[in-house]
Amino acid sequence: MKVVVLLGEGISDEPVSGLGGKTPLEVAETPNLDHMASRGLLGLTRVEARNAIACAGAGVLAILGYDPARHPSSCGPLDAAGLGVTLGPQDLALRVDLVRLETNEAGVEVLRQATAAWLPDSEARTLAADLASGLAQEGLELYPGHAGRLLLVWRQGDAAVRTTPPHLLFDKPVADRLPTGPRADVLRDLITRSRALLASHPVCLARRTVGDVAPTEVWPWDAGGPLRLPPLRERHDVAGAVVAADPLVRGAGRLVGLRVVDLAPDAGAAALVETALRGLADVDFLLLHEGSAAAASLAGDAPRKVGAIERFDAEVVGPLLAGLRATGEPWRLLVMPPQELTSTGRAPTTEPVPFTVYVSGDDAKTAGAARRFHERDARDSGIFLPEAHGLMERLLRR
Repeated sequence: MKVVVLLGEGISDEPVSGLGGKTPLEVAETPNLDHMASRGLLGLTRVEARNAIACAGAGVLAILGYDPARHPSSCGPLDAAGLGVTLGPQDLALRVDLVRLETNEAGVEVLRQATAAWLPDSEARTLAADLASGLAQEGLELYPGHAGRLLLVWRQGDAAVRTTPPHLLFDKPVADRLPTGPRADVLRDLITRSRALLASHPVCLARRTVGDVAPTEVWPWDAGGPLRLPPLRERHDVAGAVVAADPLVRGAGRLVGLRVVDLAPDAGAAALVETALRGLADVDFLLLHEGSAAAASLAGDAPRKVGAIERFDAEVVGPLLAGLRATGEPWRLLVMPPQELTSTGRAPTTEPVPFTVYVSGDDAKTAGAARRFHERDARDSGIFLPEAHGLMERLLRR
């Protein structure tokens, strides 16, 4: 039995007024996902506790069967694992976003944009690479990550330091939300130094010259030390691999014992699916990730998100289904996002997300239920799993 988990990051959302009060999934044309939902299993599940600080890493691990209450995680260490950066016992890893601050009419500095999602990929990668080299100093290492993000490794860092996720600060004053606690001055100094570098960077200068906005500083957050997780093989007796460009997803896979399959950061949908199907020849379980809808969400662009979802359905879900059918073996496919990402709030939430499970035997059904793959029909299906970490055991059940 071949089992594939396809994570469509960013596809789930709340209703958007600009889309007639519907979610992007409701508006998007998704014949492949709708086919799965109508003939397979459709439901809703919660990947994180209501009071959690939403991080896609916790969602990915929960979908892989790791209870967030027993195996707490943070984005920084997962990014480190995905980038192949080793953390010592006393080291901290932090996610670093490029943010844009602006002084409002009252003279107060507020946060206007929390990620580099609005930047073209080439510009985001250039900025991340130059910041990584320009801000490093003894005890602080920076590595370019994904979509303009960076990884900060603070050797012998202080785990008592406190940071705030930037997505919680939209249009809010930031002066009292800078890092606090023991040795927080190290992170505050990093932020200060990044302002000067970004102010004079050619990418930012070019953007401002033509009237575009540019990031103004870096924002480190979600610190954590090395993670240790029991292998997936020991828990479910399955050998698997992960195919993803995002270091966080690669890191989650690596930490649970999945083999990481190389994938270029700018690999398109065709390469993603081709690599996944080729990998299935050697393993029984595959974790696959696609995140174009996430970028649209974080940029606050709902129409763009609708287009990203439609391409996800046509270029990833459809070819993946065709490839699985061509194997001639029994298979199961789970499709879901690792968290909800709202295009209105430009931020992750801990709201439940839809999921659909389709098995090879479902192809024999001549008709399906009158339902589509979106949040409303998932809610109306009556199937609700309060804890997503229970999905994996059901999916891998012999």
